Amino acid sequence: MSLLGYGRKHICGSLFDIVCRRALSLVSPAREGAAAWCFRVAMVLVLLALCAEANAAVVITEIHCNPDDETEQVEFIELHNSGADAIDLYGWHFGSGLTYRFEFGTRLPAGEYLIVAENPEHIHRKWSAGRFSLDRDRVLGPYEGRLDNDGERITLCNAEGDLVDEVDYAIGFPWPIVGSPVPRGTAGTGASLQLVNPEAGNDVASNWRSAAPSPLAPNSEVYRENLPPYVGKVQCDPEQPLSGESVTVTIEATDADGVIGVGLEYQVVLAGQYVPARLPVAPSVLQSDPDTEPLKNPAYYNSTQWTQVFMMD
Repeated sequence: MSLLGYGRKHICGSLFDIVCRRALSLVSPAREGAAAWCFRVAMVLVLLALCAEANAAVVITEIHCNPDDETEQVEFIELHNSGADAIDLYGWHFGSGLTYRFEFGTRLPAGEYLIVAENPEHIHRKWSAGRFSLDRDRVLGPYEGRLDNDGERITLCNAEGDLVDEVDYAIGFPWPIVGSPVPRGTAGTGASLQLVNPEAGNDVASNWRSAAPSPLAPNSEVYRENLPPYVGKVQCDPEQPLSGESVTVTIEATDADGVIGVGLEYQVVLAGQYVPARLPVAPSVLQSDPDTEPLKNPAYYNSTQWTQVFMMD
């Protein structure tokens, strides 16, 4: 579900900037409830469930768009049928991102996967070895075009041209980073973009992770059963308020259990005097270990430095 929250706080003083701490805190009705909010959320969840059953349960669960070894034509898109019945894909097609139309007789059984590949033979050469062999009926292609290494919008349509699923992916925050071998220096080990749960919204960047490609199989390396809430489309109006101006903060918050409340923590600081969440790492340390994680800044996590307000729907 989606919920827009509005928070307004009148602050007087010098020119300042609003800093959001650890994004925003959300409250789920599964953990803590209030009658008026629970009633409204329950109504929205019922409507969403009815809409979901009216659409096909085929979702895009993996995108291998940027293999690190350019000699391997192993790009692919994976589809998963999360429904209870097999689905006839004849006439289904990708409306944007690449060109491919499913042939007569193509079916996707309940709970199963299939991939549409840049070059099916390269896929089998790379991932069919020994006792592990990919089902040739589930490796389709080739498709026309190429997946954009930097991201693009992929749409899946049914035979009537109705939109079934879409992913507007990117490479880099808030999306995962792919395209480099893992570990470094080992060619052909680049990661793919993988959905953490077939039931998760694949239009949300935070529901994707990078991991070793897993064609025709669950994304077990990144799988998450209980997903954290998603907070996006954060806007502050005005972006740079003057002394005495009211500030309106709006967000979109979603959660599988519904959202009954949103809390916003803010602090008032002079321009340029922000409190960083992490402490800087000394250059000498980075030279010896470039992957050194910066330590948390105790001042940033000091609760006395923040003011909390509850947002309104």
